[in-house]
Amino acid sequence: TNNEIKVLPDHNHNGKPDDVITFASGFLSPNNVTFHDGAVYVGEFGRVWRLQDTTGDLVADTKDVFIDNLPADGRHKTKTIEWGPDGKFYMNIGSYNDDAQEAATRATIWQYNADGSGGRVFARGLRNTVGFGWDLTTVLMWGVDNQADYLGTGYPPDELNQLQDGGDYGYPFCVGNQEPNPTL
Repeated sequence: TNNEIKVLPDHNHNGKPDDVITFASGFLSPNNVTFHDGAVYVGEFGRVWRLQDTTGDLVADTKDVFIDNLPADGRHKTKTIEWGPDGKFYMNIGSYNDDAQEAATRATIWQYNADGSGGRVFARGLRNTVGFGWDLTTVLMWGVDNQADYLGTGYPPDELNQLQDGGDYGYPFCVGNQEPNPTL
């Protein structure tokens, strides 16, 4: 709430929080967090933050922009973020539109080096893959893509895709199981 990241410590391990502590505040609609090498990464509309608690008091002592100047407009503004088993940072950048051609940077999954440099499109044609992760046994990357709206009740179905480097998953020209989008 209030554009804050909260910590709910459970010191006695009874499954109930002992306290509610504000870890960090001042975000613009934070929507996703991930952890890597002792830092907390927070995705918000236009950037990704890197936070650290260096004193162990469950309050962030540092708050630095990790990746900036991300799209913060259009239909899908939130950023799903995660660290891959390859040590790279991955981020969903959803579509601007619902059923229209997109800029090459939108409707994509991006991959970055561990320091936030070297950003590149990893996969495209994904309207809004708000959930993704890796199978720890096969190390294959999977993502759940929210499909286009207003094409009919229950149509098109959302997709579970095996995401591959360089893959194009069809949006906006295809919906569902590679069916042509009737609006384009």
